[in-house]
Amino acid sequence: MQVFIPYADPYLTATALKGDRRFNKQYQEAKQILLAIKDPTKGYANHPVTKMYKDDVLWLSYYIEVFKWVSIDNRIMARFYAIKANRIKPKWMTSELCDQHKRRLYTKNPKHFEIWSSFGESNENWYVVNGELIKYINGKRIWK
Repeated sequence: MQVFIPYADPYLTATALKGDRRFNKQYQEAKQILLAIKDPTKGYANHPVTKMYKDDVLWLSYYIEVFKWVSIDNRIMARFYAIKANRIKPKWMTSELCDQHKRRLYTKNPKHFEIWSSFGESNENWYVVNGELIKYINGKRIWK
C-alpha cells in the first residue's frame, strides 16, 4: 500500500498517473488510508503509510479530491484542490521522496513511466513516520 507522490503537487501526480492502472488504485488506497486514520478499527491502521499521513489528513483529503476531479477531466476543480493541498504540503514531502516514487513507478511500469527512466529502478517503498525515513522491500523493513 502506497500513496505515490512523484510530484509534491497532487495535480501533477494525478495527471502523470492517469492512463495507468495505478490511477484508480491510488484513489482507492488513499480513501482506505483516510478511513483507517479516522477509524483505527478498520484495516491498515498500523501500516506505515497510515502512520505517515496521520498528521496530514487534510492534505490526503485534498489529494483524493484532485484524483476524483482529474478522473472526470474537470481540471478547474482538480487544480482548485491541488492549490489547497500545496498550501499545506507535509514537511516530509521532499524532492528525494518524490524521486524515489518516480523510481518505484518506473519499475512497476517502464512503458507508461518512461519519462522517469533516468531516475533508475527501485523495489523499495519509502515511508516517513514521525520524521524517520523507513524503507521496505516486499513488505519487509530494511534495517540500515
